[in-house]
Formats: sequence, structure tokens, C-alpha cells
Amino acid sequence: MSTLIQPAFENFKRTLSDPNTAMDLIQLVARKGGGGKNGKSKSKKKLKAGPIAGIVIAIIVAIIILIIIIILLRRQQKKKQQQRQIQPATEQV
Repeated sequence: MSTLIQPAFENFKRTLSDPNTAMDLIQLVARKGGGGKNGKSKSKKKLKAGPIAGIVIAIIVAIIILIIIIILLRRQQKKKQQQRQIQPATEQV
């Protein structure tokens, strides 16, 4: 090992060999890892909000689709009216 890494590695080995600091490290990792009760309660909250959010998104998408369909139908109707106005004018000539 390099001379810079060796002292840090020795210090780390000493820390792990001490039972009190080893337990502190394990508890810290267990808290941060999400394996405790906190992680489970957060995931339950997300699961409860999931179906509600899905329903809201579905309703918003349905409304947007309806608006697009209405706009397209209005455009089509205007084009038909314009064609009806143009046809009688050409027949008179």
C-alpha cells in the first residue's frame, strides 16, 4: 500500500476493532440505509398517494383529450361551412 493510504487504513482497522465505535457505525448505517421503521412508513405513504395521483392524472389527460377533440371538430365544421359557401358561388357562374 502507498504511504498515504496505510495510516488511514490502520486507523480504520483500529476503529472497527473497538466494539463501541463498531456498533455506532452499524447503527448509523442502519439508520441511513432505510432498513428501519422510518423507511417503511415513507413507502406506505407513497403507496397511499399513488392511486389518488393516478386518478387525478387520468382525469387531467381525459379533459385534455376532450378539448383537443372539440377543437378538431370545430375546425372540421368550419371547413365544411366554407366549402358549402364556395360551391354555390361556383355553380352560379
